[in-house]
Amino acid sequence: MRGYSSFTLLGALTLIGLASGPGCRNLSFESTDQGNSGAGKSAAGATQSDAGAAPSNAGATQAGAAGAISDAGNSDPGGDAGNGTAGSAGGNAGAGVGGGATGSPSMINGSTETVLTPGCIEYTPGYAFTTPRALATNTTADGIPYALSVTNPADNMLSNRWKKATNDNAEWYPWQCFGFVPHPQQIAAINIADDSPFATPEYYVTTSDGQLYVRRLYKHLSWGPWLALALPRTDSNLTDIAASSTVATLPFVYVLDRGKIFVRHHLAVQSYSDYSGWSEVPGAPDSVSHLCAAATTDGRQQVFVSTTLGAVFVSTQTNAGVSDPFGSFQIVGDATSPPMTDIDCGYLADGRVSVFGLTSGRVWSHAATDLASLWAVEPASAGPLLKIFAVGSRPGAVPTVFGFDALNDIWWHPLGSTSWTPLD
Repeated sequence: MRGYSSFTLLGALTLIGLASGPGCRNLSFESTDQGNSGAGKSAAGATQSDAGAAPSNAGATQAGAAGAISDAGNSDPGGDAGNGTAGSAGGNAGAGVGGGATGSPSMINGSTETVLTPGCIEYTPGYAFTTPRALATNTTADGIPYALSVTNPADNMLSNRWKKATNDNAEWYPWQCFGFVPHPQQIAAINIADDSPFATPEYYVTTSDGQLYVRRLYKHLSWGPWLALALPRTDSNLTDIAASSTVATLPFVYVLDRGKIFVRHHLAVQSYSDYSGWSEVPGAPDSVSHLCAAATTDGRQQVFVSTTLGAVFVSTQTNAGVSDPFGSFQIVGDATSPPMTDIDCGYLADGRVSVFGLTSGRVWSHAATDLASLWAVEPASAGPLLKIFAVGSRPGAVPTVFGFDALNDIWWHPLGSTSWTPLD
């Protein structure tokens, strides 16, 4: 999952527009000078304001003010968001992505910020990924399960596809381009339970140089560009990303940054709302390599991590308040647990959290409400050996596992089922 499951049919059609037109290969990006906007930094004349302003149609470039990246501890979340004059100097650019780290460590103080212009490579029938790096899943904004998103570092691209209807045997749209990001790595996908008919999708992606970008659907009408988010520390280098959002909680974002875990959250249940500052989830185990996140049925945040040795740990908020602290990390399973090379979080049909792991190509699951219980391997029979995977969740339904095998074929599997089905 890398977050709960989203797209509207309008949003889906907007995605199709990303790859429309013969030979669509606009792979540009801008790095623009910043002026001061209150206590923050802002990039003028870039593709779009990060918060408060309506984005351009997907795949199009527009003049406008880029969202500001505020200095650590000095941001005024939500203040003057998106009020800059289109194409104006940095001083008038809207303070879009605010909320630096609280106190120490400080935020990046660079003189430029990168805003990526959506660009696409036109896919042909039977397109094959050369190097799929990471996979995420959520539902469409129309509530259709599921939408899949994959990072393709060799092509500097992200790609999407999604089902045409809710039934299990419904056809899928072919892969579509989801924009240019330089050497994308890890990806997280969530749905924000805002005032849209179902829930608005939001995506986060890291890059090979440890940066963080976000892309949002605006009011079910159009996709904005990939926008850079401020990082927790001056020397940040992110290696994994996770996100959590439910109908009962604000959207939370987690990053793995040089062995430490940091978290921030939206200030409202809206995709274009501002963010809190970054804060550390203390006590992370040594050699953390992957993370995923979820929320308990009573609204407390949970962040799961796996180490380079394959052990899995979890830290849970003491209470459900957005500023309540996280408890100490506890082992998931016991000494007999298999070493996990990757993890993802999901929700069972009754809303309880479950954590999933990948070892030797097989998917395992664990009922996270009972940390001492044992991991259970998913029935495989003649199923595939996966190299990357993601878990799709939606209320009232069993989770669905998706994954790429060594031949870059993609498979899907309802939790507990004996069947693994290739996705054409």
